[in-house]
Amino acid sequence: MAETGAPAPSSTVRMLLIAIVVSALVGGTAGYVFSPKTIVGTVPSNYVPVTRTLYLFTSILDFDEATFGIPHDAFTPDRITVYEGDTVVIHYYNLETTGEDHTFTIDAPFKRAANGTGWPAGGVSYIIPANTTFEIPPFVATSAGLYAYVCLFHQPTMTGYLTVLKP
Repeated sequence: MAETGAPAPSSTVRMLLIAIVVSALVGGTAGYVFSPKTIVGTVPSNYVPVTRTLYLFTSILDFDEATFGIPHDAFTPDRITVYEGDTVVIHYYNLETTGEDHTFTIDAPFKRAANGTGWPAGGVSYIIPANTTFEIPPFVATSAGLYAYVCLFHQPTMTGYLTVLKP
């Protein structure tokens, strides 16, 4: 008996096509959901901004960085949430005792705090020496969104996220 039409694709090809479609849908949805314009929290409309004092630490992930070829350093916490209009004070503790410096680097549209200190328009980058504490200059969170903060010396593992929610 002769076959008619094109042969059916193999199950491997079919699974690959399904994986591509699902990846595109998930990626597109994540890009939309986490874009700065769409982050809205459950903050009451009569929310009064406050000063939030936060503490950030270096931590060591439990693996041998020589084996995997990536740094084993991380931020703790790696997620910080504030509200639009809040003044944010971050105390950064570099707990390294082996002479390893870290940075706190973020590109975010914030403005200076009421006391005149704060961040320039393009964001900031500070080097924090080993075994020291550094107070990131206070800033006012003026734009809702999701902003990555990183250590320039220890990528990709030393990345955290500042979420600014809009009332």
